[in-house]
Amino acid sequence: MHRMTTRPDLPEVLTGPAEVNRLCQHGLHEERLFYDRLNYFAAMQVGLLGVFAILYHTEPSPGVFAPLAAALALDLLWLRVQTRHCRYCVHVYEQVKKAVPEYGRTVAGYAAPGRPDGLSLARPLAVAVPLVFAATWLALFAWVLARRGADAAVERAEFRPSLLVLAGAIGVRRSHRPKSAPDRITGRSRPIAGIM
Repeated sequence: MHRMTTRPDLPEVLTGPAEVNRLCQHGLHEERLFYDRLNYFAAMQVGLLGVFAILYHTEPSPGVFAPLAAALALDLLWLRVQTRHCRYCVHVYEQVKKAVPEYGRTVAGYAAPGRPDGLSLARPLAVAVPLVFAATWLALFAWVLARRGADAAVERAEFRPSLLVLAGAIGVRRSHRPKSAPDRITGRSRPIAGIM
């Protein structure tokens, strides 16, 4: 794909209301696209989380790593796309501020340290949400590996004679327990509850 090396000269002030309207509509469209894409990627991540849970609980096998890897790759793509789109939205809204003085004054009235424009919430969303999902996938990956290591350690556990002695003692104690006891009032033998 060929990239332009120079930017076309944009007029400082748009010439008519139709151009200003198109620029504002384009800004709104890009912002809506930003949030729609955020929702789409989040839904995909939740779906992959469901696939992972189903695969993990049906049969823990190496196939359980497939949704983990796919989700992490999708998450990195999501981070790249959202940060680039956020930068583009900021660029478009800078153009809108120049073209529509009322919008520029409104944003200037809202501006404060840490929120220079009306898109100050979009920046953390563009970065934080994909990073939270990436941290979730990495934690699940570590948990699966740790769990597999723990399961393998249980399978490799050595025979311990002390456990056999303890189990035998519990079994002997239960086998020598009386199955009936004399009734205090009548003196006749009656079964003990829970044994028979």
